[in-house]
Amino acid sequence: MSSRAAGGSCRSPARTVIAAALLAAIGAPAAAADTPEAIRVTGVAAGTYHSCAVTDAGRVYCWGLNNWGQLGDGSQSQSLRPVRVVDLPPAVAVAAGENHSCAITVGGAAYCWGLGGQGQLGDGGTQFRTRPVAVQGLDTGVREIAAGSFHSCAATEAGAALCWGLNEDGQLGDGTRDGRLTPVPVSGFGGGVTSIDGGRDHSCAVRAGGVYCWGDNLAGQLGDGTGNPSNLPVRVKSFRTGGLDVTAGPFHSCAATTGGAAFCWGDNGSGQLGDGTTDGRYVRVRMARLRGAEAVAAGYGHSCAMTGGGVVRCTGLNDWGQRGDGTNDTALEPLPIRGLRGKVAAISTSYKHSCAVTGDGRVYCWGYNVHGELGDGTTSARNVPTRVSFASRP
Repeated sequence: MSSRAAGGSCRSPARTVIAAALLAAIGAPAAAADTPEAIRVTGVAAGTYHSCAVTDAGRVYCWGLNNWGQLGDGSQSQSLRPVRVVDLPPAVAVAAGENHSCAITVGGAAYCWGLGGQGQLGDGGTQFRTRPVAVQGLDTGVREIAAGSFHSCAATEAGAALCWGLNEDGQLGDGTRDGRLTPVPVSGFGGGVTSIDGGRDHSCAVRAGGVYCWGDNLAGQLGDGTGNPSNLPVRVKSFRTGGLDVTAGPFHSCAATTGGAAFCWGDNGSGQLGDGTTDGRYVRVRMARLRGAEAVAAGYGHSCAMTGGGVVRCTGLNDWGQRGDGTNDTALEPLPIRGLRGKVAAISTSYKHSCAVTGDGRVYCWGYNVHGELGDGTTSARNVPTRVSFASRP
């Protein structure tokens, strides 16, 4: 849900696509990059009621609800089309939470903006910010960033994991229930972390091939076979192949493995685990109909997975069209989305909408749109992907 409902973050095999974005950000002509037709998106993040994207020129744009400054344009005005985040160095990755957003810069620093009442911005305070502020202690070496509901997490190039913000359910993983205004290391992780995500009240990471989660566990979203919360990381049971990518929704979690399978665990009332049932699971179950999975994304009551061939399938709740198959019917197994032109390079899901980036640099969103979170200039829900419009907001 990091990006993911509450919150959303970019989901791609490399997720931060640092190399391509770095080269483009260094030498891209400013005038050309600022024209709507020249904008090429490399990553997308679906927040609860807003979305963000990063371009190959290192610019970040956001759209949708902006009551706490989560669009980062210096205002609190809602926008139905993308607005550029101001005062942010060239970026390579972006994440969107419930009411805040975060980014990684070309230099590997972390910045956040929006609601900060629980310390989720990591700047040492609790004020909301309409412009990006630097996360303390993370001025270099950040590899991946995730925005949960009221907390944030990061993984570093050295393989460390750190979290900050609300910690009432142990979602920071530092062995306490104390909220933190600046990043603290996740306990027991000396290194080896390759993927991280923050959900509503829990977090998950891939470390040394295994999948670990911590925080709230009422629905079994930690995957350790119990319903017991944990303020320290616990290993998700029964992974026979290594983890590749992990995602934390509000009450369920999913992971893609190095063997190309996708597994989910936790709440399943809408079929979001994709195993053909609505039975909640305290241990992982395999998503049906999927081969070659490389990335996964967990929303409120739906989940999506992307294969190495750039095909996306989604399962679960679809009352606002968030599965993108042209219907509003719930599905208990992953079904293909409709209308995307070109192979998908990155996906993200959140409360009741989803977004994807295609290989040609276009970004599409679908589902709930009351606050303009689809970025197409309207507030109309869409049950098939609609292209985000940069037309009047360069």
